[in-house]
Amino acid sequence: MSTSEEFKEKFKYKNLKDHYFEKVRSKANPGLDKITRRVFERNLVENIKIISRKVVNGNYKFTPYKQKLFSKGRGKPPRVISIPTIRDKLTLSVLKEIIHNQFSDDLYHFIVQTIIDEIKNTIENEKFNYYIKIDISNFFGSLNHDFLLEKIKNKTRNQKMIDLIRNAIITPTVPENSLTQNRKTKNDKGVPQGLPISNILSSIYLMDFDNKHLNSNEYDYYRFVDDILILCNKEEFESIENKFIKKSKNDMKFLNIDDNNHLKINEEKKEIGKIKEGFIYLGYQIAGKDFSVRDKSRYNLEHSIEDIFVKHSRSGFQNIDLFLWELNLRITGCFIDENDKYGWMFFFSQMNDKTLLFELDWLVQKFIDRFDLRDKIDEDEVKRFVRTYHEINYNLHETNYIPDFDEYDENDKRNFLINVIDIDKEKINKMDEDELELNFFRNIYPSIKKLEKDFQDIS
Repeated sequence: MSTSEEFKEKFKYKNLKDHYFEKVRSKANPGLDKITRRVFERNLVENIKIISRKVVNGNYKFTPYKQKLFSKGRGKPPRVISIPTIRDKLTLSVLKEIIHNQFSDDLYHFIVQTIIDEIKNTIENEKFNYYIKIDISNFFGSLNHDFLLEKIKNKTRNQKMIDLIRNAIITPTVPENSLTQNRKTKNDKGVPQGLPISNILSSIYLMDFDNKHLNSNEYDYYRFVDDILILCNKEEFESIENKFIKKSKNDMKFLNIDDNNHLKINEEKKEIGKIKEGFIYLGYQIAGKDFSVRDKSRYNLEHSIEDIFVKHSRSGFQNIDLFLWELNLRITGCFIDENDKYGWMFFFSQMNDKTLLFELDWLVQKFIDRFDLRDKIDEDEVKRFVRTYHEINYNLHETNYIPDFDEYDENDKRNFLINVIDIDKEKINKMDEDELELNFFRNIYPSIKKLEKDFQDIS
């Protein structure tokens, strides 16, 4: 199927509707237009028809993205995240699927767990003894539009798809209370961070650079967004470093990509050292063959577990079933949205520090004692980090220990809302399938979103 044929097919009404319910609905948050999921779904047919008609006709326009700021710590500028409207999110999510299908053979876009697993194998084989860590400053905000779109044009001649991508990246990101005139400015540089297409576009931008270094026999190259790791030997590290870093006349240092499209190196985060002496990469603390979790990521998890206890203590643990559900979800994580994996243990499943897992289980028991819960809960009702680690690494496809919300049928959802959320049984039983689904996801998704906060800042 050609790009043009796929483009038309993916933006047909039926595919858009199916895509919304399968991949967008559970993550549909209001954008600048303040239209909620419930309001969007009241006019679902019309909203989807508008997307289909305007995209196929080549005149789809994106609403300015809502600005959301995430703190990166004292003295650092916040990370700017762009929140699209629900209609735009659906459009961008389908567009991402098309881009992925067209570029999948050319891109380096491994997930964190795969990258860490490969690093672990390389280190265990004792092939290299040195590492170089490179961080790209303001990565998403520095991407050159012309350079990016030229790479896309080299792969497809579908002008409507190219125009849709261009419109998506020039759409501005503005504060929610910004004046109307500020919303008409265009973003002339960079790709807004947080869109469904952000990561894949950044991978396209660096695909030639990635493929060049992935094929080297002198060193191993790994990249996750703006974090680059090179494993090499001490004798060659200086010459290898020069292949990655290009100095300008005023002594500024840039990633050595192209003469006209430089990405600046963050000198403060650049590191060189011996592998055995240890370094942090993607939230993992790596010291020789030992793979653990950096202190900040451990602290975030411990703090979030304590928050669950504190929150429910305010009501005297009145709803003990909801407390246990939230606690166990924080421990095990879950599957949802066609087996997407969420949770701290999934993210750090490549660690080999079993002591840390036992310490986390001990901490949960300590909180149970501190909040006088021994008489209120059965010890077997509380899940374990050690058991979760085993299930993820040795029994992932057969496990019943980790909740899979994709497998919940109508009965499971009713029982959850009645027994865990404590909604009146009569009210739940009167709900039709759509209303039941809406209430189910409305109640589980806030807790699922919190799972990502424990490790969201891995740089």
